[in-house]
Amino acid sequence: MKCKIYLLLMVPFTYNISWAQGAALGEIAKLEYRLVPSLGDTEMSTYTFNLGGGIKMKSGFLGIGLGYTNHNFSFFDLPGNFESQEYEEIHVLRARLFYRHKMGKGWSANFSVAPGLSSNFAEGISGDDFQINALTGLSKRWEGGKGPATFSFGLAFGTAFGKPQFFPTLSFGKKLSERWSYVLGIPVSGLTYRPDERHSLRARATFFGTYANISSTVSFNDIGDLRHTKLQVNGLDFGVEHNFRIQPNFTTVIRVGYWSTNQFRILDGENTELFNFETTGAAYISMGLTFNLN
Repeated sequence: MKCKIYLLLMVPFTYNISWAQGAALGEIAKLEYRLVPSLGDTEMSTYTFNLGGGIKMKSGFLGIGLGYTNHNFSFFDLPGNFESQEYEEIHVLRARLFYRHKMGKGWSANFSVAPGLSSNFAEGISGDDFQINALTGLSKRWEGGKGPATFSFGLAFGTAFGKPQFFPTLSFGKKLSERWSYVLGIPVSGLTYRPDERHSLRARATFFGTYANISSTVSFNDIGDLRHTKLQVNGLDFGVEHNFRIQPNFTTVIRVGYWSTNQFRILDGENTELFNFETTGAAYISMGLTFNLN
């Protein structure tokens, strides 16, 4: 079994789809730190720690995991009476279960579920903090040309696009040669180039989303005091990542990209907008280290 520990700045996981792919590759532990210095009048940093593993079975693959993410926001030049401190720190706790069942002739059925909590936890834990992400779908793998190809499709429910909702998943991936491979789809697309065993370059576009309950009481002009408002953040990340294996167990990671927010706002319990932070996109750079223990 391989154990991978990451220490890097990067985009948060695109809910449990990306995690399931990582688990299949043997990812056991990952620690991330990401900084987006300027989204208009907002600064954002994120710490993420994930534990996971998988077991190959005769009928397919089973993956399990636990994850924790801490989002920190710094708001500037907001209206003087706005209580932004209630939205400055968000905690996300999530368990994950993934199962891929082989059906023959290259077909597989994929199931994933990730229940968890997303909140500022200012006044304990309640049912409003609970969330669930889930995916069901089919995939087909076949050999051809210079490398294998995989097509997958399905239906997901979760926060990849902000507030919890159903959305389709679609992906086509192909290994073009020993050096080139790509994947096109929703919510992740990317192109990878491996010039040798020690280097790899990856360009990727990923949808991301966070939706959190604010359990504390917040006062709004012309509305009054409200509890259990929601913080919604979602958008699209474009990035280019370089990985360099400095020796068999260590790989350095450098990533540059552009983080664009489609929505950054506060909602009431009925998902009606109460406040819009009107953020802009931001460029970022990230660096890290990967450790593999055989």
